[in-house]
Amino acid sequence: MDLFDNMVLREMVFPQLMIFLDCRVETSIARIKSRGRNMEKAIDPSYLKSLQENYYEFIEEMEDAGVRILRLNWESYQPISEVARLVHEYSLKPSAFTKWVRPLRKLGMENEANLPNKVAVAR
Repeated sequence: MDLFDNMVLREMVFPQLMIFLDCRVETSIARIKSRGRNMEKAIDPSYLKSLQENYYEFIEEMEDAGVRILRLNWESYQPISEVARLVHEYSLKPSAFTKWVRPLRKLGMENEANLPNKVAVAR
């Protein structure tokens, strides 16, 4: 576990629901070009691909921790009313998530050697 992960795990409170807007890298590139922002012009497609892969890994880790993930295909934008409807519908589904994960420091886990490999969540 690297320093960043260690610091994040010590302070992170997991959400009960996470919304993941997913689209292809090519779609992201087209949207970046259409915005025409100078600061985004130099973004390399390989960076976006790496970012996407890291997001997929992160989402999987959150699912393993019991967080419900609402995955939306964002190849084309959806009306906010439809997103709100999906969030409401999804929030009514049973969840394995049963508790907030408190900062590890408060649980007596001051050093990395005491950190669990995965956060235990009752299922």
